[in-house]
Amino acid sequence: MMWAEPVDSLVHWFHVNAHHTFRSAWPVKVLPRSVLRFQGENGPLATLIHYGAYPTVLHGRQVRPSGAILNYRTSGLGRHGRAGINFVMTFTCETNVLNFLTGMQKFSSEYIVVGMSNEPIQPKINWYRTPIDRDVLAALNQRSDVKGLLQTLGHLGVLIVSGALAIYASQHWSVWAVLGILFVHGTMYAFLLNGFHELCHGSVFKSKRLNTFFLYVFSFLGGYNPVMFWTSHQEHHKYTLHPPDDLEVVLPVKISLENFLKYSFVNPWGLVDRTKGLIRLSRGILEGEWENALFPANEPAKRQALIRWARILLFGHLLIIAVCVPLGLWMIPVLTTFAPFYGGLLLFLCNNTQHVGLQDNAPDFRLCTRTILLNPIFRFLYWHMNFHIEHHMYAAVPCYNLGKLHDAIQHDLPRSPKGLLATWRIIIPILQRQQVDPTFEFVPELPRRATV
Repeated sequence: MMWAEPVDSLVHWFHVNAHHTFRSAWPVKVLPRSVLRFQGENGPLATLIHYGAYPTVLHGRQVRPSGAILNYRTSGLGRHGRAGINFVMTFTCETNVLNFLTGMQKFSSEYIVVGMSNEPIQPKINWYRTPIDRDVLAALNQRSDVKGLLQTLGHLGVLIVSGALAIYASQHWSVWAVLGILFVHGTMYAFLLNGFHELCHGSVFKSKRLNTFFLYVFSFLGGYNPVMFWTSHQEHHKYTLHPPDDLEVVLPVKISLENFLKYSFVNPWGLVDRTKGLIRLSRGILEGEWENALFPANEPAKRQALIRWARILLFGHLLIIAVCVPLGLWMIPVLTTFAPFYGGLLLFLCNNTQHVGLQDNAPDFRLCTRTILLNPIFRFLYWHMNFHIEHHMYAAVPCYNLGKLHDAIQHDLPRSPKGLLATWRIIIPILQRQQVDPTFEFVPELPRRATV
């Protein structure tokens, strides 16, 4: 007989009586760097570590324990291993000594489907970082409440001004004037995402209380779940563009004219998707490989925090609508709850420059991340995230110091395009080539003395 007994929260051990075989009729999905363990009556029989880069499905029939030789093969991997995956392990009785093989060999064997464990053995990526004087870096890492308040209150201040102007226009000016002002308001409102991002990093203020307070403010105003984002974003920084450990950004990124137009002006589809997502998470329902990997069922506290924030966002914004609309204050939800879904043109052009068209599985931020040079107004709204290579290399540096960091290491960086027009003149041909050849990746030219 064979039975499965969860030994801890991550690993399933499969106990096998040496006198019987077990037949399984169900396929099992195995996550990358998962560990499969086979336990006999007198001790472990075998351990398999799935070193593959992508999740895979086990298909098979039965196993005879005793001593075992283990072999596996993979086939049918697409670019991102999503379709046609077949992962087969074969066992055969040989001796009482286990031989662990990782190559293809032919055995007179029987096939098995075994259970999945989710015990991560994540790789450590040896990232290249441009050398910088320790004292210089220490100075750049210094956080400032004054600079943090200037950035944070400055951004909120321009939103208050644009919102007040929109309210005044709605009562005194033409509908076209109102729509124009709302577009400007939405343009600046969209960049709350970048402020939220920086506050999640905890690098904006020296005071943790100020950082947490404004993180909650930006999270609510933008409708962003900080638990979901930060759990995902930490993996994005540790494993940038190394799937499946980073599924926050997966290359190749496909940008179509249709998506550009939807996102840039009025985006009701985004509102519908956001609302559906909040309702789903409020009910405690997680979907997809990434969400379930970030918030496994064996970590209920993390899931509860995620669900709690989803409910705050959902019911908080429903309350704004329910209170304001009957009172005739319909512009309040237009300027807050619905603001992330119009005027996204500038954010689209800025945010999509960060990784699109570059390399995945490269241990060098200069090859998988892009720095661009922007004017001071755009830099302010974008929270200085145009210095994106610098942000990934030294993520502890506050956003308002990234320009100085760029000056200190730019000798070691690829050429940075100046302005959004020059940047997209580089990106668009890459996207066009990837439509023909999805495997194409643009390799930035590195300074000769800095080539790794």
